[in-house]
Amino acid sequence: MEKTISINGRATHYWTYGRADKPLLIMVHGFRGTHHGLLPVVEYLDDFYIIIPDLPGFGNSQTIPRHDLASYVDWLNEFCKSIRDDRQLDILGHSFGSIIVSHYAVKFPDQARRVVLVNPISTSALKGSKQLATKAAVLYYWLGDKLPSKLSRSLLSNPAIVKIMSLAMTQSRDPDMRHFIHDQHKSYFSNFQTTASVLEAFKTSTANIINTNIKQPTLLIAGDSDMIAPLKGQLAAADKIVDCRLVTIADVGHLIHYEKPDRAALAIRDFLS
Repeated sequence: MEKTISINGRATHYWTYGRADKPLLIMVHGFRGTHHGLLPVVEYLDDFYIIIPDLPGFGNSQTIPRHDLASYVDWLNEFCKSIRDDRQLDILGHSFGSIIVSHYAVKFPDQARRVVLVNPISTSALKGSKQLATKAAVLYYWLGDKLPSKLSRSLLSNPAIVKIMSLAMTQSRDPDMRHFIHDQHKSYFSNFQTTASVLEAFKTSTANIINTNIKQPTLLIAGDSDMIAPLKGQLAAADKIVDCRLVTIADVGHLIHYEKPDRAALAIRDFLS
């Protein structure tokens, strides 16, 4: 069910799944995604009441004045306070969502009971082998923001470029799975509010990593073939978080929520039960 709330005068759209008397789990999607991306995992978690917002600037949610990390964290805090009704909540973030969720959990330690980070960003995209690709992507999003409106939309939503991004993240060789993932990205990867919000959010996603000062019990779900969030970084992050469990899923990259949603859901259920 789609619902809308106003946070500081800006509309945030969110969706609810399951019965309201079940344990509350809030999910936060990744960069350029929408709530749709996490639905394959939701299908395996019918013993929870799940709420998924579209991040500000993406999907149906309006932009916020700034799309930096502090603004996203404060937005998430206001969102959780608005919909929780004094209930205890657990919170999950995928990819860019893992950065936002982890920093939220550290800044507001009394709000979330437990934390789940899927494909968490634990190594900087501005260092090592990823920095050249990151600089090229920054230029791409910068051009997308500076070009005239129609041209910028055309560039950022170009089907060929979106497919290249999709291919870079997909590990599965199954043709049906690859078709499903490409179709998801084609349908939702370009559902953003403004080109400026995409550029700002991308810079935020690449300039930050997860906060490992989390005090709540934390689950990391990693893909052993993740090129964007390498397993080595997940192992290091798990060692730094005080109360942490790391689950590694074999033969999957940065799209665990698409390629192995059942395995992800099993790990989440075992951790939260």
